[in-house]
Amino acid sequence: MLLYGGTVYCTVALDDEAALKKIIEQAPSNTSKDYGKPFLQVFREADRDFYKIDHTLFAPSVLLVIT
Repeated sequence: MLLYGGTVYCTVALDDEAALKKIIEQAPSNTSKDYGKPFLQVFREADRDFYKIDHTLFAPSVLLVIT
């Protein structure tokens, strides 16, 4: 459910706004190359090895950051 419904709320103190923006843009699961594919297909393409699956696929679907 993380892929399609997980929401994470973060409160951060960071002076480098550009670095924070880069992190936020890369964080949600929809940035994964496998996003939107049926999981069985992704699993088969990874030779049934969870460690070969793109790790960003397991990220939350929504990331809300408060600075």
